[in-house]
Amino acid sequence: MAPSTSQVPSTVPTANPTFAPTTTLSLPPSMSQVPSTVPTHDPTSAPTLPCDMTPEDRAAAVSEAVADMVLIPRTLEYAASAQSLARKWLAEDDKLYPPLCPGQDGTRLQQRFGLALLHFAVGGESEIEGRGWAYRPSEDEFLSPINECDWAGVDCNSDTRKVTRIELPGRKMRGTLPAELFTVFEDLKVLNLQNNRVRGCIPDEIGTASSLEFLYLSANELACVLPSTLPKELEEIDLLDNGIGGPIPGGMLMGLEKLQMLSLGKNDLTGTVPTEIENLQALRTLHLDENKLISSLPMELYKLTNLVSLRLSENSFDSTLSSSIEKLSKLKELY
Repeated sequence: MAPSTSQVPSTVPTANPTFAPTTTLSLPPSMSQVPSTVPTHDPTSAPTLPCDMTPEDRAAAVSEAVADMVLIPRTLEYAASAQSLARKWLAEDDKLYPPLCPGQDGTRLQQRFGLALLHFAVGGESEIEGRGWAYRPSEDEFLSPINECDWAGVDCNSDTRKVTRIELPGRKMRGTLPAELFTVFEDLKVLNLQNNRVRGCIPDEIGTASSLEFLYLSANELACVLPSTLPKELEEIDLLDNGIGGPIPGGMLMGLEKLQMLSLGKNDLTGTVPTEIENLQALRTLHLDENKLISSLPMELYKLTNLVSLRLSENSFDSTLSSSIEKLSKLKELY
């Protein structure tokens, strides 16, 4: 007898099999929790520009900055002027990298402009090319893409990197000194351009060069009058062997308490020795020989008791030296 259906094991599954996991899947995390694979910057974007300016905008900004340094704006109207040539070099041709930025590198822009201006004002081409001062580009760096403190004849303070000395004697320079030479270098202490062919006048702006201590311009072709004022820190002035004419301005001798050498021999100075000579109490060397000075020597001269060397020969003084010369007890050279 067949078993009852209740006793036959069932081969029919009691429920459809499921392949889903027994745990419930969590919802996807929010977008803020998913690590982003999208780059934060567009890799195809342009690189950062020096000074955050296009080259054209930077050149325009440099030109504008230079315009503020130039004392006579109309000189920039002439493309061949030293000021225009120096501005063009600084704005367009200077290969220094990274370039200097207007508004950030003001002092260095001034220094490079001032040196470029000197270069163009006195005929800044190499001797090999037949014009101007004698320096060899292969040996003497100037207007090159390195720090201006490393250019030929230039020295800077090791801490501030400001120009303190410009010494370029015997370089066959020719031309006139730009007035800006005495306004753009805040810490210039020594200017030595001896034995060149610099002509014209010493700009009156020299009186504003408050840090200048040594001025050497002997054996040039200066043929103007002496400036009315000089920097008060000067210790030595050598203008020997030029063509400087006119009188010695009394005002030029005021306030020069540190001056130890005044060399004005072999010029064309006229008039008398001013009584203001008395102000030069630190003076050790006074050379006035080979000029056209006249009249008698002022008694104030004999108050310069630190004089060691005094040259007065080949002038037109109308009397002999006073017996007061005995007061100059340190004097070793007199003629």
